[in-house]
Amino acid sequence: MDGRSYVGELVTLDGRPALVTGRRLPFAMVQRMDGSGGVEFAWSTVANVIEHRGGRFGSKAGQYRRKPARYHRHPSHPYLHPAKRRHRGR
Repeated sequence: MDGRSYVGELVTLDGRPALVTGRRLPFAMVQRMDGSGGVEFAWSTVANVIEHRGGRFGSKAGQYRRKPARYHRHPSHPYLHPAKRRHRGR
């Protein structure tokens, strides 16, 4: 199905309410309802996300903002405190 049939559909972008717009444009615009921005997607991507992910769109900015830390170093770790680094003989 062509994604243009989903223009006006209420979806979410990074967990916030958004709307699919841009029927006459080559790419779809998913714009937040609060006016804080939007992201362009291919029409096939719009159809895929609405049909298979329940309309939950994500932008790269949102994905990086919510990304958890891979590991946590203890405050006494030598890489965090240059004064505690061991001398390597240089």
